[in-house]
Amino acid sequence: MITLLRVPLFLALLVVCSFAGAAEAILRAPAAFSIGGDRQVIGLHAAALDNDRFTDLIAVTSHAIVFAYATADGTFVERQRFTTEGRTHLSAIGEPLPDGRRLLAVASQEEYFLTIVTISVGGGEAPEPAGSVTFLGDAHELTVADANGDQLPDVAGTGANGAFLSITGDGGRLQQPQWYDESHRYEFLRDL
Repeated sequence: MITLLRVPLFLALLVVCSFAGAAEAILRAPAAFSIGGDRQVIGLHAAALDNDRFTDLIAVTSHAIVFAYATADGTFVERQRFTTEGRTHLSAIGEPLPDGRRLLAVASQEEYFLTIVTISVGGGEAPEPAGSVTFLGDAHELTVADANGDQLPDVAGTGANGAFLSITGDGGRLQQPQWYDESHRYEFLRDL
């Protein structure tokens, strides 16, 4: 995973590695991909989105999530874009699930409220929103992992008032987060 934090970029230049076999990596020439506008790149994630042998990109900007698919000639083609409400400031992507899909979590802040939107990506399917949760709070860090052993990705983070954990419930929707203040930080770590 490659992450760029709050760097203004009009053009992202990348060196993309694609894996042709278990032990062989092919280094491709630098490729250019235009994000457009005056957006700040918050996160840049490499993921297999369409089951070809090329590594695709997910660019999370201050106001959009851009899905760029790698082509055989080393360029990227934007196939889908989601706009975000509020100002996006964090993103994280989980490990692949058995079906090849991954969960992308994006956090946007509007005044005192934090909204976390999750998007299911990869596995040869088009990216699709998986759920969202809005709550009073903020986030300084964000991660996606299976916190309770149910084989579903959950979202955890830290904020000014402690740490939070939002479990993925029935139907794949995020539940309202449980907050852990400073005095309960060991419980939080245990739950992860």
